[in-house]
Amino acid sequence: MPKPALRIDAIPARELEAFAESAAAGEGVVPITPRRARSHAANPNADRDEIALLVAFDGDRCVGFRGIMAGMLYSHGESRRMHWFSSWYVDPAYAKSGAGTMLLMRAIGLKYDLAVTGTSPEADEMYRAMRFKELGPLHYEEVFLDALDPLGFPFFALGKWLEKRGKSAKTLFKMADLLRPIAQPLLKRIAYGLIKPVIPSDVVGRVSNVFEDQAVPPDPSFHRDPNTVNWMLNHPWFTENKNDAVGGYYFGDFRPVFRYHVYELERDGVPLGMIAISASRKSGRTTVKLLDCSLRSEQSHSAVITQVFEVAARFGADRILFPAEYKTVLRRVTPFGRLTFTRTRTYFCRPKKKNSVLMPVLDDVHLQLTDGDCAFS
Repeated sequence: MPKPALRIDAIPARELEAFAESAAAGEGVVPITPRRARSHAANPNADRDEIALLVAFDGDRCVGFRGIMAGMLYSHGESRRMHWFSSWYVDPAYAKSGAGTMLLMRAIGLKYDLAVTGTSPEADEMYRAMRFKELGPLHYEEVFLDALDPLGFPFFALGKWLEKRGKSAKTLFKMADLLRPIAQPLLKRIAYGLIKPVIPSDVVGRVSNVFEDQAVPPDPSFHRDPNTVNWMLNHPWFTENKNDAVGGYYFGDFRPVFRYHVYELERDGVPLGMIAISASRKSGRTTVKLLDCSLRSEQSHSAVITQVFEVAARFGADRILFPAEYKTVLRRVTPFGRLTFTRTRTYFCRPKKKNSVLMPVLDDVHLQLTDGDCAFS
């Protein structure tokens, strides 16, 4: 008897929570956790009847999935809906089954304006083969406190060099991880202690529970309005309680640290605007990101850096990410200038053929550090 063909099920946003509960008890890989399902279902940009998850099955066994997250494109003074790929995974045992291609083709067939970033080299080749438009790269700044590890950093740097040339560096990365706890924590504490007298301290960062726009976003841009940012703050994709986490999900459900912080900034009693910052710990490394900013003036950059470094010091961050426009100020006002490197990230987009909101502005869209699902992870 011939083996049954793989099938792709399309799950609308309104069914995500119920599907996640049943999928947790099913066979094969876990396509979505209840936590992420609740979050996606609450997305203020989503239509509850639109498809939010594609799942590949071999009989009753889940062998792969692709998440789709509704977002907004700000263009000509108004926000209109488009969609991001938020996950893509296929069981390695089914790598040659065509499941990955089937999931991508089914997503294209939904006729959404599609975009994705933060991808892997293997995924990039697939997007190019499917004639996705390549944008960018986006440039951003990363303060790299891993470089303060005199024992593990050489292994890490060599591993990155090999990785860029398409070679495996898992052993080198494991060595770097094993050696990092020996000297790096102490050197990191010293570095954060040295930076305090250098960063301007005339900024007051008042904690806020909600994020509000105080500036007009770039036009055109992939924009998160206050409703979107507050949805992100109220529906985190990870839990800090290991007992609440669901096992078996490839992208994880637990992180020992996963926080969002929103601040209203003031200098000498004058409001400067609002910022959102994330802190996340994964595989023993803590990353702090400057997420959304809504500032009244670009002169506020040093004030933002002050607040981000305060959060980074509190969590003992190993990496600190800033948008590209902070490059000059970041390297000038902090001793971490020599530890700051410009990083890049590529985007792939596929506008729908008719009534596309993305097609007319595709070559002009302003890319941002936390486009797509990057702010959520």
